[in-house]
Amino acid sequence: MICYTDLVPRVADEQERREQLVDAAFRVIAREGLSGTSMRAVAKEAGCTIGLINHWFSSRDDLVEATFDRAIERELDRAAAIATDPSSYVDAASQFLPVDERRRDEAKIWIAFYAMVLSGEDHEDRRTARCHAVRKAMVGRLRDFRPLPACHEIVDRIFVLVDGIAINALLDPRRWTRARQRTVLREGVEDVLARH
Repeated sequence: MICYTDLVPRVADEQERREQLVDAAFRVIAREGLSGTSMRAVAKEAGCTIGLINHWFSSRDDLVEATFDRAIERELDRAAAIATDPSSYVDAASQFLPVDERRRDEAKIWIAFYAMVLSGEDHEDRRTARCHAVRKAMVGRLRDFRPLPACHEIVDRIFVLVDGIAINALLDPRRWTRARQRTVLREGVEDVLARH
């Protein structure tokens, strides 16, 4: 018989335990999709009991919401770190591309989230909040170099580029290599900046 408490070290900080559960849910959603994400699957991934998860999260939906909150935090952190020099905007925007395992998992989380929004589940306000927060951070960094109306258009176009590249890279990773993702992004961003 497996003793789950032996698999996971005891954590003095309760917030850290909650974060570990969210991280486990993140991995399960990225690997199995939302349809394959259950409290049991997350408990197995975290090496704990369903009862422990229920201590922190009242339902699967509550846990999924916390996972999407984590994804939003990661994107906001990246957006806040975007360089203020427009010449390095490609490097900054490339931080959103699925060029490594962690960012591929994050992109899968976003696609799962988009699917929930499109299927009519009550998450559209969260998607809108994410877009506005990341967009605001990016516009704030760019407005020192471009007139404000142009900044909004530039950021919108970069969002479209990144999302399109990410979806294609997830669907056809052999064709959409890291180098190709960066090249297409660089060409697209250069084109957007040249037009505005």
